[in-house]
Amino acid sequence: MCDGFWEVFSALPSPKFQLQVTTLSPVAVTDVSVNNTLKSQSAVKENPDPRNLYYLGREYNTHRSYRDCIITLNKYLQHPSSTYREERMSARLFLARSYIGCEQPEEAKQQMILASIECPHRREPYLALAEQAYHSKNWVYGLAMVKELLARNESNDAFTEPECNSYKPYDIGHCCAHYAGSKLESEAMLDKALQLSMDNEAVFNRILNNAKIVSEELYNKYKRV
Repeated sequence: MCDGFWEVFSALPSPKFQLQVTTLSPVAVTDVSVNNTLKSQSAVKENPDPRNLYYLGREYNTHRSYRDCIITLNKYLQHPSSTYREERMSARLFLARSYIGCEQPEEAKQQMILASIECPHRREPYLALAEQAYHSKNWVYGLAMVKELLARNESNDAFTEPECNSYKPYDIGHCCAHYAGSKLESEAMLDKALQLSMDNEAVFNRILNNAKIVSEELYNKYKRV
């Protein structure tokens, strides 16, 4: 069975921090998205080239057809013409999400690591690794992955996941640093997370609540009258 996906990412390690998972949030299934899947299936039958396999695998993941996604994207990765590195990275991250949906976290982590090898310059694999480490309570590894992400330049193309360039790495990072016992790093990342989330009231208020625990000074700096 592959219906444990949301349970894997629902339990948070401590009530102190309320880190919301948004990267892997469900996508509403609409008539348009169902039609896109049917089109992708038809395209693969007519021409099973790597691009069509990639699109079909991505659609399967959107609809939580995780086994179909795994089969399709593995075919994509094995295709001799599958050479576009950014697309291969993206395929491996969709594979990772499907493996999580099938409650196979080790296989998911392997795909995340392989995605980082496909595109060493990209941030996306490190966000996935940091997020998984957070939920596994592997604080030191999670902090290390956030640092790897921040050591890489932001991207802006079809394969960019906007959260890589947002408050989220700092949000994960300050929690991991806190639990790992690195107070200064936790405070620095918390400060940045608050700066970058000020245009999202719900997220800002959640992170501000964390500041009550991590740093009274930062809480007083950002609290709104």
